[in-house]
Amino acid sequence: KRSRLELEKQHEQLRTSETSLTNAQRIAHLGSWQWDIETNALFWSEEIYKIFGLVPQQFEATYQAFLERVHPDDRELVETSVAAALEGTPYNISHRIIQPDGTERSVNEMGEVLFDDAGAPFCMVGTVQDITDFRKIEEELRRSKEEAEQANQAKSRFLSSMSHELRTPLNAIIGFSQFMQHNPNEPLTSAQKEYTDDIAASGEMLLGLINGMLDLAKIEADQLHLTMEDIYVDHIIDESLMLVGPTAESKGISIQNCTSDFPPVLIHTDGLRLTQVLLNFMSNAVKYNKPDGTVTLASRETEEGYLHISVTDTGLGIPQELHGDIFKPFERLGIEAKRTIEGTGIGLTVTKQLVEMMGGRIGFESEYHIGSTFWVEVPLASRCNELLWTNKLSVGVQQVDEDHKVLISLLNELSEPGLKAEDVDGIISNLIDYTLYHFRREEAVMKACGYPYLEAHRKVHRHLGAKVGQFAEEWRKDGGAELIQELLEFLRTWLVDHIMQEDAEIGPFVIGKEAEVERALRELEI
Repeated sequence: KRSRLELEKQHEQLRTSETSLTNAQRIAHLGSWQWDIETNALFWSEEIYKIFGLVPQQFEATYQAFLERVHPDDRELVETSVAAALEGTPYNISHRIIQPDGTERSVNEMGEVLFDDAGAPFCMVGTVQDITDFRKIEEELRRSKEEAEQANQAKSRFLSSMSHELRTPLNAIIGFSQFMQHNPNEPLTSAQKEYTDDIAASGEMLLGLINGMLDLAKIEADQLHLTMEDIYVDHIIDESLMLVGPTAESKGISIQNCTSDFPPVLIHTDGLRLTQVLLNFMSNAVKYNKPDGTVTLASRETEEGYLHISVTDTGLGIPQELHGDIFKPFERLGIEAKRTIEGTGIGLTVTKQLVEMMGGRIGFESEYHIGSTFWVEVPLASRCNELLWTNKLSVGVQQVDEDHKVLISLLNELSEPGLKAEDVDGIISNLIDYTLYHFRREEAVMKACGYPYLEAHRKVHRHLGAKVGQFAEEWRKDGGAELIQELLEFLRTWLVDHIMQEDAEIGPFVIGKEAEVERALRELEI
């Protein structure tokens, strides 16, 4: 027999647990409920009564009485969800309720049915959480986002209009200055020639800045449209060399084209935009080179199915401490000031975003006073079915976006031709591991910023993780290209739909909580 002291201790522990549960529900505005289907009795925790604005002694809790407190426009949703739960499908819905004084509140409700040994439903359990404040914040954030998008679109329209208005007189200024420079009938004095050279150079620089700003605005507003096609890279390289060649020759810079030593390579890209990328690389290589320096253009195919194109110069190089700023907008690194080189500081920013929009990669290596190599990798035509990262997939949370980029990269590895079975095993294992890692990080982000639908999102993550694991098991049993294609289609559809429909809702809640999110992710890694 248990002693009286033991019983009192157990009762005290029970009271402490109940108090802790009550406090937790009060803090989270979350209540629990249980519905006895046979007797129709509905048992609510204290917090639910508070959410509904009701007094326990003055309210007979039944399913029908609960329905009468649901907003008339949302009752059908609730009844349909309950009916589905009785068939074995748990629900997680948001709906409105009406308090006795007419106040309208928003709640998130979850419900699940318990079945007896014969398979008959006998009880339903669930939770109700007051999300009215979250809804207000969400609406404010949505409105702010819409206003920001409208402002961004207005900015893009303004820049587009202004760029046209500015380019017309600029082209006239540049044209007249060039006419004056080369007019044999009215030769200029040395002083006049110097002035017209300055006019032409300043006009070209301003025109480049306008074009760069317009491209950047279009990219940020997701209004820059790409024309992706299969095209031979030698056509793009030849055009780039033809455009930059005269400038290089006038400065005494020699260009070595090592790409001509190999057969033409078919790539999948936007030819016009890739030309813009290479022109930026080569123009910078000429601009920042040493007198009588060289620029070397080379290319090679990578094992991952990309064409690696590099532009190497023998110029100034970039100090190691400035490498992290190279792709930031308007960062000119102080180099131009030392050499009085004109520049806008925007070209590489646009270049990087263009490359990533085309499904490519970009990078550089540089040694101060030795030279720099800027490179880009674009997909071969054999990889044209790749999933490309665009601004539309951005959820506005840097850490989440970076994880999504890694997942897309792993997905694309499964598209590579000639994969061996052990390669597929490795990629799938990495994909599963990183998917679960990403889910933990994303859930940490949601918890840190107070995202109200964390539990629902977590359930989706569990379902997706199980589905990917199921595909992995099927592959290890049977293998086959058809299964890999099915896995790819599922993952691409899931990733895009999940990002666009679910993850996109997280971004607004992170605004103002960046420090908390960063701290939560650091703690997760410990």
